[in-house]
Amino acid sequence: PQCSMCDSSLGRLLSCLHCDFVGCWKRNHLRRHQSTSKHTLAVEFNTHSVFCMTCGDFVYYHNFEEILRQEKFKISTVGSEGSDHDSSLASTPTAGPSPVSPCEGIRGLRNMGSTCFMNVILQAFIHNPLLRAHFLSDPHNAHQCSRDACIACEMDSLFNQIFSGDPAPFGPSTFLRSIWQSSTELAGYSQQDAHEFFITALNQIHSGLSQNEHTLGCYCVVHQTFAGLLQSTVTCRSCGHVATAHDPMLDISLDIRPLPRRPKKGGANGGTAPSHNPPNNNNSNSNNNNNNIAKFEIPHSLVDCLQRFTSPESLGSQEYHCGSCGSACREASKQMLIKLLPPVLSFQLKRFEHNASASKIETFIRIPSELDMTPFTTQHVRPADGTDTSSLPYSNPACHYQLFAVINHEGSLETGHYTMYAMHRKEWFRFDDHLVTVASLSDVLKNNAYMCFYVKSYLDYIPT
Repeated sequence: PQCSMCDSSLGRLLSCLHCDFVGCWKRNHLRRHQSTSKHTLAVEFNTHSVFCMTCGDFVYYHNFEEILRQEKFKISTVGSEGSDHDSSLASTPTAGPSPVSPCEGIRGLRNMGSTCFMNVILQAFIHNPLLRAHFLSDPHNAHQCSRDACIACEMDSLFNQIFSGDPAPFGPSTFLRSIWQSSTELAGYSQQDAHEFFITALNQIHSGLSQNEHTLGCYCVVHQTFAGLLQSTVTCRSCGHVATAHDPMLDISLDIRPLPRRPKKGGANGGTAPSHNPPNNNNSNSNNNNNNIAKFEIPHSLVDCLQRFTSPESLGSQEYHCGSCGSACREASKQMLIKLLPPVLSFQLKRFEHNASASKIETFIRIPSELDMTPFTTQHVRPADGTDTSSLPYSNPACHYQLFAVINHEGSLETGHYTMYAMHRKEWFRFDDHLVTVASLSDVLKNNAYMCFYVKSYLDYIPT
């Protein structure tokens, strides 16, 4: 078969189920035909998956197989003596709504020996709407790439497997082997950190898609999806000199440890940073215990953690050398803000500590289903030069995000297990390696998150 518009026979070809049109997926010729003709359904030649224009996704109906069986039966009995077209096997299906099975895009991953850390990250990639749109458009074909241990090829193969329509759990063994070959520190069957795997995988996907070793200005899907820009501002309290630096980011790691409470000036919104009082402990044996607890600031939500992340902190007299007044003994304050927000925001809540001994912080952190990042951006916070920003909107729609995936770590640091929740076609599902179950938003929010992923509610640009 060839595309009816460009005559291409390569890549993913789909046949319209309403007419004889054949369209390619990569150049959007199928969707262009569906848009102009209002033909809603098309079937892919290789996988026999059905694409619905109305849903904007591949769909699967339970009675597809039954209809196919009936049609094959009709064909086999045409011209045969004594054929009975009134047979129940050849009866016309009755009209009515068909139960939809979320087969396309919902598939468990086998645990191949303490690989739950990899499975949760791969599920987060699969349900990332920007990564999904990119790799399903077939821009990087594993059959046309000659690189060894190419993680971009593995991503292409992974999406083909997940959207193949096969409901059986899939074992991403080649993905694991390629990661081992390119990142030897992750090799072996011991439990690894999911966040470390996440960063390693992003870097390896970037290497497979881009010849540019530098990440700034990179147009690969990794940086067009996850890359943002942090702004660090150091202010000398003696002369008022302000030094500004910018650093690229792929995610934000947030501290959740109880820290000594201290007065802060100029929080993320330009005012006094809020204090976070711990819950009352009626079983306390003494007022001294309450006083000791009150001396510490404990974050209770993701917003609390972001306020802590963007609040000014004192550097101390020996930590900063002012480039203006030349003194190394002056006090200075440092503030971290976000200058450029990416389309997809990834957060890590730093639950694991590796000091004299490894430990895990079990503090429950509330995560919102909707997140407004406006108060934590450089555009919102009052600049050091005193420019009036009162006319700026308090909430910028371009800074609004929706939760789409959450990764949890259950159990102890040494013997724990990773699970995750992800949204698929506006429904939540829980992924525990090969086991996939339907979940609710309340199930997602009541769990103790380790990583969480948000996508912009309004995308101001589309990655190329």
